[in-house]
Amino acid sequence: RFELPPGTAKNEALLENVFVLTMCILNRIPVFLVGKPGCSKSLAVSIIKSNLRGRDSSNDYLRHLPQLFFVAFQGSEDARSESLAKVFTHAKKLAS
Repeated sequence: RFELPPGTAKNEALLENVFVLTMCILNRIPVFLVGKPGCSKSLAVSIIKSNLRGRDSSNDYLRHLPQLFFVAFQGSEDARSESLAKVFTHAKKLAS
């Protein structure tokens, strides 16, 4: 039921990423989406952000799902656990 950008290839990696992220979001399960460049991580997040908009969703079914507010963290080999902890603290405040 999600709308995809025109020309989007529905490959296995994209479908798995969208499914796992959606299930974790709806069940309030923290999730880390990691993978090599080009395995549809950013596209999956973009699709979810553009579809799960609560009452503003274009699809009747999706209007019954919650509106999302994303808090992203771009990790790297140099990222420290303290930085990630701050992101979670900020997200918890937004969820309250």
